[in-house]
Amino acid sequence: MRYTRAGDDDRAALRALWKQAFGDGEAAIDAFFGTLFPRCDAFAAREGEDLCAMLFCLPQTLVRAGCEEKAAYIYAVATDERWRHRGACCGLLQYAEKKLKSRGVRLLMLAALTPELGAMYEKLGFQGASTTFSPQKLPAPQGRAEVVSAVDYAGLRETLLGDTPHIRYDKPTLEYAGQDDTFYLLDAPGTLGCAAVRKLPDGRLRADELLPDARALPALAAALDKPEILLPEAGFYSRWLDGTPEAVYAAFALD
Repeated sequence: MRYTRAGDDDRAALRALWKQAFGDGEAAIDAFFGTLFPRCDAFAAREGEDLCAMLFCLPQTLVRAGCEEKAAYIYAVATDERWRHRGACCGLLQYAEKKLKSRGVRLLMLAALTPELGAMYEKLGFQGASTTFSPQKLPAPQGRAEVVSAVDYAGLRETLLGDTPHIRYDKPTLEYAGQDDTFYLLDAPGTLGCAAVRKLPDGRLRADELLPDARALPALAAALDKPEILLPEAGFYSRWLDGTPEAVYAAFALD
């Protein structure tokens, strides 16, 4: 099996594998390939003419100690069902890591949506926890919530995170997330906050991010029509390519 970069000539095969692995409709697939694909690093595992596995690395910025460094969000990792359990995905991750490290990327991060996936990433040197959400009763509404754009949300995020080591998501990534999430400025008594809220297919609400913490929930409750919301408890795996682990705030599990 060989590992390579993937480009425009691979679009049809990448889209077919995306549909097979994730079951998304054409509109969702178009959203990724029309916005993030042109600016991300795409990698593929191949056997002959077959595209066996794929992954995409979305460039992001790591902010810590007042400095900016390169990071990458590993997204949409998938193996063709005909090639599973043959090491294609693990080999592809290792290949992508080497390429990214050679270009100065310091930190890799990804969301593992199941414990089984998390265990696989742990074997490859990632540390963290699987993405989980827990139901939380919303408090009595108090304060206000205002819908804001992806650009304004990015600014709020930076203000609230301050000196905390964190991932600064770029405008294209937030706009991509904004196709499913609504971004809010939250003004609760004594607390300025922000939140990204998604309505799930079953009608439940999920906060993909809530800053600074649950103190902002009364303001969010003023904007929502549900008594309950799912809040993130854990979410990311990360791998430092220089071998020096440090806790970094990320949020946003794109899916």
